[in-house]
Amino acid sequence: MRLFGSSSDKALPTEGLVDLIEEIRLRTWARQNYTEPKNRVASWPNIVHDEMERRDLELERQAV
Repeated sequence: MRLFGSSSDKALPTEGLVDLIEEIRLRTWARQNYTEPKNRVASWPNIVHDEMERRDLELERQAV
């Protein structure tokens, strides 16, 4: 079985996989470095803000 071969072989679709891995990495970072909304940095990627907002909701539900 050959994974890589002649130039006629089709390229492996890795772009979507890389994007997914990067998103998971950023979401994990957001959870590990959770910060209250007033202390969040505006320049953080949107994915980080989204994950922290999800964590906000989780914390609100736990408090009730």
